[in-house]
Amino acid sequence: MDKKFIILDCLSDDLREKLLVDCKPFLRNLGDDYPSYQSDDILTNYPQFLLVHQIFHSLASKYLKEKLFLKRSWFLMTEGKEEQSIMHNHPHDYVGVYYMNSHPSFPNGTEFEEEGLVEVPENSMVLFPGHLVHRPPVFNQKFERYTMSLDWNLST
Repeated sequence: MDKKFIILDCLSDDLREKLLVDCKPFLRNLGDDYPSYQSDDILTNYPQFLLVHQIFHSLASKYLKEKLFLKRSWFLMTEGKEEQSIMHNHPHDYVGVYYMNSHPSFPNGTEFEEEGLVEVPENSMVLFPGHLVHRPPVFNQKFERYTMSLDWNLST
C-alpha cells in the first residue's frame, strides 16, 4: 500500500510553537551521512516530548487503523539547499513527517521519487509507508524549515 495521509492541525498553536523552540538545542551537524541539521533519533527518551509523541501516535494509529509501535523520532532543519536533500527511504513500516513551520512563498511538504512534491501545510503531518523514496524539497528562499520525523512498525 502506497497511500499517503495528510493529517491537518495536529497540535495546538501553543504546543507547535513550544516544539519549534524546544527542538533547536537538539539540532547539529551529524556528519556526511546526514547532510542537514538533525537531532539524534532518540527523542522518545525525553519527557518534554512525551505529549507530542502521544498525539502523533494516536493520530497515526487512527488514520492507519493499525496497532503501531513507535521506533524512533528526530528533528530536522533544512535550508532548502540541494546538498541537504537526499532521496532515501526508512527501514520501518510507516513514516510520519510533521511540519512545524512554513514560508508564505514556498510550498511546504515532502518530495517523493514517484510523484514529486506532496504539499502539506504547517502544523500538519504526512503519513506514508517507509519503503517510499522521498526527500525534503529544495527551495531558493532564505528560510529554515523545521520538521519532526517519526518511524513506526506494526505491533505484533
